Amino acid sequence: RIVRSRNDRADETTDGAAERGTHVVGREGAGLKSVDRACIAAATWAGCWQLGCVYIDIGMPKVHSESSAGSSRRSRGWDVFAVVSIVEAAMLVLYGLFVSYGVDADTTTGAQTDDVLTTYYAMFQDIHVMIFIGFGFLMSFLRLYGYSAISLTLLLGCIAIQWAILVLAFWNQLLHRSFHQIELDLTSFINADFAAASFLISFGGVIGKVNSVQLVFMLLVQVTLYALNVEILVSRLEVADVGGSITIHVFGAYFGLATAMAIRKAAHKDHRDNTANYHSNIFSLIGTVFLWLYWPSFNAAFGGATGNGRHRSVLNTLLSISSSTIVTFALSRVLRGGRFEIVDIQNATLAGGVAMGAAAFMRTGPWPAMLVGVIAGFISTGGFAVLQPRLASAIALYDTCGIHNLHGLPGLVGGIASAIFARDANVENYGASLLAIFPGTATRTASEQAGYQLAGIAVTLAIAIAGGLVTGLLMRLIGPSDDALFTDAAEWHVPAEETPQYFSGQAAPSPPPPQYPTQRKPSRHTPVHVESVA
Repeated sequence: RIVRSRNDRADETTDGAAERGTHVVGREGAGLKSVDRACIAAATWAGCWQLGCVYIDIGMPKVHSESSAGSSRRSRGWDVFAVVSIVEAAMLVLYGLFVSYGVDADTTTGAQTDDVLTTYYAMFQDIHVMIFIGFGFLMSFLRLYGYSAISLTLLLGCIAIQWAILVLAFWNQLLHRSFHQIELDLTSFINADFAAASFLISFGGVIGKVNSVQLVFMLLVQVTLYALNVEILVSRLEVADVGGSITIHVFGAYFGLATAMAIRKAAHKDHRDNTANYHSNIFSLIGTVFLWLYWPSFNAAFGGATGNGRHRSVLNTLLSISSSTIVTFALSRVLRGGRFEIVDIQNATLAGGVAMGAAAFMRTGPWPAMLVGVIAGFISTGGFAVLQPRLASAIALYDTCGIHNLHGLPGLVGGIASAIFARDANVENYGASLLAIFPGTATRTASEQAGYQLAGIAVTLAIAIAGGLVTGLLMRLIGPSDDALFTDAAEWHVPAEETPQYFSGQAAPSPPPPQYPTQRKPSRHTPVHVESVA
């Protein structure tokens, strides 16, 4: 049709020229033929594309009956392919230009030791398990979103790690005005895992409400701002935050909450698929257990390569997270009408690990570490039971995973606790390790260091909230339709559900009553021989 239309117009042009006494020859005629060939190629490509779309549409599960849903789904598939491919291609170029092996991994340096590997690899593996199993399974509580919760954690975690290695080094070199090759070693991946953890926390605030393209965009912005915030707090303010209560948990939580506020819709409220079932809650509980077990490594990885700093970080974290667990179980029964609530157990039990992050390697003492866990568990459980429903109704803050209660509030508790413990930062208490734990005390007093800890919280909140709001507003431009919320079916091939008989509205058949050989049925105290029962 395109070619015929252009030929008709060409005939009209030729006829008109003949009537005017002019002659149409030469380059114009040749150009018309080349355009025709281009139109034929375009039409052929479009026809193949349409046939391919028909083929794909025949084989795909019918999520929605409307034809627009199928077209949107195919378009989104190419969007994801394009975005992920462009991002990874950019990574290849940037790594080729700016990244090289560090001293311990480079054959040209002559170093034959593996101190970095032996020092950090065990805890790196623990942290890696937390990122890809702990966070992934923890967010699989939505009954129709399990594929996305676990699998997108894998995809986004990989992108976040590669991107974080670049942007962490970029901000460090930019603020220090010293540009050089990025030297890659295992500590680079631990820092990148921390960045991935911060993003996955933000992901928890919007999970089920955004598509894959939005998430990749959100990741690139969030990790970039996370790296900037870390550099400001660690290099400029010299805030002590070894386990990331402030830099990881507070930043990730409030960035995610601000993004959730910016993308909120009326459809998010009380959505029918924003629910869990018995089995999805069990899978989520698996993530809880993995996170609980490995949280001491998360807080202690940079607690000191050797010496008592790392040991103290492990001890303080164990005391704090066990205390928050005990408090959560006790308080859940009180706030939930005399029964345990699984969402409290899945999340608030971990609050002690979050809160102890900033002060993990400080000389807190055993009972203060336990007290931090008690306070964090109390606040986190109360947040899930009382605060979250009120925020949803008052300001329409729809926090899917409850990141405010697990990461935001306990992270603030940890930041405040670090300021309190920093008041004892002196040579008498820390000896030669004082500057390793509190580098800022080389030029400031212990009270001033406490003030800088609080200033770090304020800076983190400002960057996280402002960045999250802007990111969320931009994400609205590529948002999913309201019928694609909280379900895997919008982006995955999902098998048909098998409905057990007891869910089909029919009563399950009751087992037949036991038959006894005598007329008299045995009483409660009469022993019955096994063979006597039919």
